[in-house]
Amino acid sequence: MPTGGSTAGKLGWQIACLCLLGVFVPALVTSLGYSLTDSLGPGPGFFPFWLSLIGAVLSAAMLAQVTLAKTDEGIAISLCDSSERGYLRDIERLIRTKIEVIPHELPELTEEQRRQMEEPRRSHGHRHGGHGKPHGNKGGGHKPGGHAKPGGHGGQREAGEGHNPHAPKKRNGSRPHWHRGKDKARGSAA
Repeated sequence: MPTGGSTAGKLGWQIACLCLLGVFVPALVTSLGYSLTDSLGPGPGFFPFWLSLIGAVLSAAMLAQVTLAKTDEGIAISLCDSSERGYLRDIERLIRTKIEVIPHELPELTEEQRRQMEEPRRSHGHRHGGHGKPHGNKGGGHKPGGHAKPGGHGGQREAGEGHNPHAPKKRNGSRPHWHRGKDKARGSAA
């Protein structure tokens, strides 16, 4: 059952609740003509009485809830500073709806407000430091694995150096993906 929505949807639910009441109330009145109990237990009017009573009460409660619920119609007003226009465009992109902007005049800024505006602003949830696509690894084109050490091999590190405890463990002596091409080349050359 909706608690909001359009007026037409609300009217449909009200009609449905009235129809249910139109079925349950006459059934309740009719069931009162039968005995609710007899010598062996529940009488012939016991189940129709309770079924109609519960149905009528639930239908009345549903009618009250639908009638008193607020609809989604109306307007929303939000205040947005000219420095926040970028955020407004992000919201428009997210909800895929153009938001009408009504220009307004504001009083002059105080010294405190001017100083706050001149301070650099922190990013609010934008990943990778900008509004575009992530740019991947900007490490100068080096493959992961570190820099060459004197007397060592290029991509290998000494034990414990740069170890990431959260990195997935290598299973069965497998090698990182950037070494797999070399493995295939060695296998075909042998």
